[in-house]
Amino acid sequence: MRPSKTFIQNNRQRLIIFLLILIPVLILSCGITDPNYLYEPTDIPSETPISTATPTATPNPTKIAYVGGFAGSWDTNWGVMSCSVNGQTVNCTYTHDSGKIEATLGLDGMTMEGSWAESPSYEPPLDGGRVTFSLSEDGSTIAGHWWYGQNGEGGSWTGTRK
Repeated sequence: MRPSKTFIQNNRQRLIIFLLILIPVLILSCGITDPNYLYEPTDIPSETPISTATPTATPNPTKIAYVGGFAGSWDTNWGVMSCSVNGQTVNCTYTHDSGKIEATLGLDGMTMEGSWAESPSYEPPLDGGRVTFSLSEDGSTIAGHWWYGQNGEGGSWTGTRK
């Protein structure tokens, strides 16, 4: 027995409505919120390890408020470091060689990645390079790593909140 034309039309309409609801739900549940998510920059040299992607999500404000985020003063192995956070941008200054850090806050709000620069030239590879930091769960300590230039030698960078 063959289904009636009305039965097929009703089920086709139900199927279209179901798909119109299901597809956005699937996209959102996969975390795809950036319409350019398939974009892959081709003008960045492959040896450059720094992420150039712009964060598309906002860090968890409740968690950041609880731990204080990176903003504030830190006693570090490279001197006292003061950081401010404006949106996704983290700017820090530290006492060793009048140093500066410009970094991008990670999507979790608990990491940052960017560059450091110091006097006299404030230029890599001798007076600048790459830096990464992670914030402890309770927000009382930071741990990171610095490099001369993009891929040069470096060392650890640690600190406690003042």
